[in-house]
Amino acid sequence: MGKTKRESALVESKRPAKKSKTDGDEPTPSPTLYVKNLTDKCTKSDLKRYLYMRFSSYGHILDIVAMKNERMRGQAHVVFNDIDASISALNGLQKSEFMGKEMVIEYARSKSHAIAKLDGSFTIPEPPAFEESVLPLAPFEDVTAE
Repeated sequence: MGKTKRESALVESKRPAKKSKTDGDEPTPSPTLYVKNLTDKCTKSDLKRYLYMRFSSYGHILDIVAMKNERMRGQAHVVFNDIDASISALNGLQKSEFMGKEMVIEYARSKSHAIAKLDGSFTIPEPPAFEESVLPLAPFEDVTAE
């Protein structure tokens, strides 16, 4: 049978609390900044140019990665040459307005390809594994007759 509200509340209280994004340690500084809440009303090349103009006053920029597909719309990665430049850019531009929207800036969680190429740790990613199909090649081919 079902549990009463009191029993389910007791079970809930024994579970460890879920960690939120704000709990825990401060994020580790990285030379790559993840910028979100960007406008999607301009072209990709214009967005990269505007981001370069806004962020270049804080240090040398190696790369800006901005994609216009559905999943990455309104987001970009800005790769600086050193961590000090990315820290000053994050502190200086956090919550500032960019083309009518307030930017949200965080440190990137993984190392960018540009930084990996500089320090010599870049490896070409493996293509996805090709799986052989078990379906017949022709629509009426008999797979059982071997």
